[in-house]
Amino acid sequence: TGVDVLVSGARVRRIAAGIGDPARVIEAAGVVGIADLPALIGGLDVLVSADTGTAHVAYATGTPSVTMFWRGDPAISGPIHDPDRHVVIARRPLCPPCRTRTCRYPSCALDVGVDEVVVAVRRLLQRLCLSGG
Repeated sequence: TGVDVLVSGARVRRIAAGIGDPARVIEAAGVVGIADLPALIGGLDVLVSADTGTAHVAYATGTPSVTMFWRGDPAISGPIHDPDRHVVIARRPLCPPCRTRTCRYPSCALDVGVDEVVVAVRRLLQRLCLSGG
């Protein structure tokens, strides 16, 4: 059977566990090389990711995605086409842009709960199944 969900980024194990069937989940954070991403992501049913390069590969390949934003503005760096295939989770106000490697405001990232992501994935997959997409 094929992989249905790829999770990448922070908190992946909790999200993967919330999705249910571990056989349907790949935890790609730190494992999959960038050259392999387009082929891997292009074959997924859905990608779950923070606003990273991985999410942008999903947008480019047309792979449905659930993307969490806290530093970037989804109006600027989020999916610009196929809104029915991509779910954005973001809180307002967004974190102020910074150039540090250590977040000074981790509460905005922690505010996005695992349950919220799992619900978004399930709704997206259901919507795509109903629409035939």
